[in-house]
Amino acid sequence: MAKKETKSDSWASVENIAVIMGTWSWVLVLVAAAVDIAWGIYGLSVWGWSFSQLGVYSVTSTYVWYLIAGVVELVLLFIYVLKTFVPKCKAKDWEFLLADGIFSPKFPKMLFFGILLFVFSPAIDYFGGALVIVPVILLLIFAPKSGSK
Repeated sequence: MAKKETKSDSWASVENIAVIMGTWSWVLVLVAAAVDIAWGIYGLSVWGWSFSQLGVYSVTSTYVWYLIAGVVELVLLFIYVLKTFVPKCKAKDWEFLLADGIFSPKFPKMLFFGILLFVFSPAIDYFGGALVIVPVILLLIFAPKSGSK
């Protein structure tokens, strides 16, 4: 008979993936922010002026959105990803990441910030928060639950 796999066995098989993705998540966020800002500046400098002269403001507002998104990504990078998420992933402090809640104890702060990073990364097809969201999902599904309250 095959051995029945428990949650802790499942977690042991995916923990290294979560550590690697969490440790390097800041790189993807930084690249997404740089691409958004560069695309916004390029679009406004090349296309924004000519289209605004014609009265077409939707193109200009798209590039303004890229600029805003890039700045928000940089802010999220420095206030959460580099300050809390990456060090806790390196230290494998999963209990802190799961217990650090926002709005309620059941909604982890890392999930909230990962969703924000997805929303504010339009230039790379909204994948700026991928390396934050994937470890969150792995933690929520596979991590062993410590203590029952």
